[in-house]
Amino acid sequence: MTPRKIAANYLFLPGRPLLRAAYAVVEDGRVAGVVDTGGLLRELPRMEFYGGLLVDAAACDGVDWRPGDDILARLRERYACGVTGALALVEGADLARFRWLPSTRVTRLR
Repeated sequence: MTPRKIAANYLFLPGRPLLRAAYAVVEDGRVAGVVDTGGLLRELPRMEFYGGLLVDAAACDGVDWRPGDDILARLRERYACGVTGALALVEGADLARFRWLPSTRVTRLR
């Protein structure tokens, strides 16, 4: 099976800094690697692009998000508790300040 390349405006995964316009390489439903483009993402064959913030899916499970929450701080806390390697997309957040808004939602990527 060909690995998936999943890109987004931002990528924030355990053990990595916040990356802008980066992509994850996914094999068998788990992140096998991350490519830091230096913020200059170019279109590649078979690349999927999502508007939002790519995160570890398990980090968002059971979180009681409230408007104004600092998304990156909450995720850092959750990343210390273990991860799955599967991805989720945080959409509709204030990505200039990484704040949770009433319209923000988390979608697991399949």
